[in-house]
Amino acid sequence: MPPDLVGSNCQTRQRNYAMHSTHYRGNHLITRVRIRGYRKFRSLDFRPHPTFNVLVGNNQAGKSTLLEAIGMAVTGRINGRTVSEELNPHWFHAQTVAEYLAARARRENPLPPEIFIEVTLQDRSEFAPLIGADDLDKPSGHAPGVRLRIRLNPEYRDEFSAYVSEPGTKLLPTEYFTADWRSFQGNHLTQRPRALAVAVIDS
Repeated sequence: MPPDLVGSNCQTRQRNYAMHSTHYRGNHLITRVRIRGYRKFRSLDFRPHPTFNVLVGNNQAGKSTLLEAIGMAVTGRINGRTVSEELNPHWFHAQTVAEYLAARARRENPLPPEIFIEVTLQDRSEFAPLIGADDLDKPSGHAPGVRLRIRLNPEYRDEFSAYVSEPGTKLLPTEYFTADWRSFQGNHLTQRPRALAVAVIDS
């Protein structure tokens, strides 16, 4: 998958074969994508090829999920609304949630599930305000990029604990979660950085 998802010329083509593929060409700006706990991805570390990328897989394999995650991290939005407004319990990796709830039922004290999406960019002058080491590689990492972290809001820890302790609970109450969107420099982001844009064309 090409880093020209950060740009205006990305094209996505999907054909109705038994096996589907998604192709990308263009000015590649993304060098790495890491996802933890989002939908189908318990843990994904993806390094796009510098010139051409094809995602191949059956329906529901996660091709669109990867694009969706990149868009969320780059723009802070999904379905035309901010990530915070759209928080959804089905975003969380189902098996991770099930394991968390099972551990609580055994009276263990596991950490609540989180979603982490990180997009590393090429070292280009227009991305200078995004350069830093506030990423998964810190303190050794130093590159431009953006990251999105969805986690439990500490202010609602008691309410969350009471909710997930109820018998039969299967989903996380996302009203108690918060979305933390930052550049690798560590700065909070409230709107898409001017140097970044996403365009996906389905045909």
